[in-house]
Amino acid sequence: MSFNQISNNEKLVDEMRMSIKEGHVHHGYIFEGTIGDEAFVLAKAFAKALLCKTAPGEGCDRCNICRAVDEESHLDMTVIRAEATSGKSKVKSVKDKAVEGLIERLMKKPIIGDRNIAVICDGHTMTSRAANRLLKTLEEPPGGTVIMILTENSKDLLPTVRSRCVAYSVQTFGGGTDDEKVEKAAEKLIDQAAADMPYYKMKPILEKVADDKPGAYGLLDMMEIYIGNALREGSMRDERKAREAISVIEDTRRKIKRNGNIKYAMKKMIIQLGGSL
Repeated sequence: MSFNQISNNEKLVDEMRMSIKEGHVHHGYIFEGTIGDEAFVLAKAFAKALLCKTAPGEGCDRCNICRAVDEESHLDMTVIRAEATSGKSKVKSVKDKAVEGLIERLMKKPIIGDRNIAVICDGHTMTSRAANRLLKTLEEPPGGTVIMILTENSKDLLPTVRSRCVAYSVQTFGGGTDDEKVEKAAEKLIDQAAADMPYYKMKPILEKVADDKPGAYGLLDMMEIYIGNALREGSMRDERKAREAISVIEDTRRKIKRNGNIKYAMKKMIIQLGGSL
């Protein structure tokens, strides 16, 4: 998704567009939203707007740069997430080691453009040591650095971290975009997976909207958003299962990113979702 496809957050998006246009991009941002992953979709849209050469300040969603952002393979963008402490532990957090590696990358010059972009997912799970390490970089950021912290609750972040960032509350995305077909496909796939419908009945839906990488990434985004919306609205009540489903979807994204077979990865995801929802 690019800026012009994001709805129900018009004021926020307009402010971000204007900051790029006027050259007032801040070095630190907090995107607060719930489990639906709208915050992550918005972060990628912002990264595209900052890095895209075809449509600067907007993102074209088609060029190699925008596709690399979707695939999390752009050399000037680093994404870190919460990880379990051990193989058996289900408690996940953003570890000090991950933040340390991120900061080391930010200290180096951008490889392709003039910006280094960092996206910290699950920011509310940062360990105290990781948060304090990040604080030092927020206080003295290298030139061209843009750090985006995604969190379900900004109050779980250190006050000193919050004070050094521009904070935005990300609203649930509404309909009416060019991705309406993908939104409907995502809803149908999640509902059918939850009902344990056989894969062969869902295969035609996948083939219509996810036959290449951009299509697959768009569908994965929409599926995560739909799960988050369902959790908020009460049609899905088990938060643990919702998180497991999000984890399955993100694992699928990583497999496709590593040039895995798209059809096989999506098929495996649908089968796994049937057992987690």
